[in-house]
Amino acid sequence: MTDGLEARIGVRRPDGFALDIELSIPAGQTVGLLGPNGAGKSTTVSALAGLLPIDSGRIELAGAVLDDPDRGVLLPPENRRIGVVFQDALLFPHLSILENVAFGARSRGSSAEQARDGAREWLQRLGMAGFKERKPQEISGGQAQRVALARALATEPRLLLMDEPLSALDVRSRSELREFLAEHLAAFPGPRLLITHDPAEAFELADVIHIIENGRVTQKGSAEDIRMRPGSQYAAEVGGTNLFHGVASGGSVDVGSIRLATAYPEFDGPVRVSIRPSAVSVHRERPGGSPRNRWRTILERVEDDGSRVRLLTGAPLPMRVEVTPGACRELELEPGVEVWIAVKATEIGVEARE
Repeated sequence: MTDGLEARIGVRRPDGFALDIELSIPAGQTVGLLGPNGAGKSTTVSALAGLLPIDSGRIELAGAVLDDPDRGVLLPPENRRIGVVFQDALLFPHLSILENVAFGARSRGSSAEQARDGAREWLQRLGMAGFKERKPQEISGGQAQRVALARALATEPRLLLMDEPLSALDVRSRSELREFLAEHLAAFPGPRLLITHDPAEAFELADVIHIIENGRVTQKGSAEDIRMRPGSQYAAEVGGTNLFHGVASGGSVDVGSIRLATAYPEFDGPVRVSIRPSAVSVHRERPGGSPRNRWRTILERVEDDGSRVRLLTGAPLPMRVEVTPGACRELELEPGVEVWIAVKATEIGVEARE
């Protein structure tokens, strides 16, 4: 028996979409399911919560089988011991904050007094004790999500399922609640699954990230794995990494019309090449020094967000580059300017591909 989640989820929707993924989350670990809209994240939530029966596979939580179509097992949502925090807090507007949190425990059979005692304890732990008599419409969105988390935890769940918990908040509230979740998730002893399309949430809150695309998990790993060795174009984009396909031979990789020197002579044949935007240097004149990879290009786009300046270069190898605002001003970088690009061989990641 395990205290974690073991799930193979196969779902075929009437619109033709097919979900086919595996999730293995040990107790005490947070997995982030990160993917674009339409990738299958909501379908995964519905299947785990018992709102949508799976067509194939098996869902097991803490040794209990929740869904197994081959054996005719389908546990209803109220018996699954899963605490869910949705995108919208979904608090009852006519109940006080205290009664909202107590509702979760009462729905599991606790007496009204026991449920209220537990609700007070959770509100105290989550910094919301001073709001217990207010109604949901009298608190902020970030506070409402704290209440939703308290309600989920008050049920003593075996799995904590967070479905886009920050996406409905403004930027400031999102940042504050992200820090709050990072602090409190570690106190939950069971497995935790964070569903999100925001890489910042996944990178900060998850121990392991699963990239989901078109109903399939295309990559698993830490935030650093995703950033340094993206397995798809989407993974490269969310990790802020440039990803190219090329052919390796003798320590070099041909990518289009460019031959890149790398630190990986062991690769021979089709490969994926990844280059972090911050690992690329930009010059107005041909650079000297150690970089073995350098070429001329034209800047197509320059975007300044105040702390970093993002550049998009043109042919022969279009890529994203990051420089400081000071370097941008000093080099007088703007669209249409001709520059030299330099990348050290040791800054280029290489992975074999089929």
